[in-house]
Amino acid sequence: MQIIIENLVQNAERYTEQGGIKIHARNGVFEIKDSGCGFDFQHAKQQGVKAKNRSGFGIGLSLVERLCGVNGLSLAVDSSVKGSCIILKRR
Repeated sequence: MQIIIENLVQNAERYTEQGGIKIHARNGVFEIKDSGCGFDFQHAKQQGVKAKNRSGFGIGLSLVERLCGVNGLSLAVDSSVKGSCIILKRR
């Protein structure tokens, strides 16, 4: 769980240049909202995909998705140019 949350929060921080990030946890639901640039989750979750001019190996979201599956969590992503909302909850 720590790896999942750390990765998602770090991504929100990394890609939010203006505005902010809101994190809520209640009744088994963990939600991260940011006002960042948004992203295509289907593309970004592919192993080795990373944003231009960014460090890392491009395995973060791929790893998050796999860890959610193994731990019985659903992962919902809604992202646009106005920001992203990621919701984790038990299945």
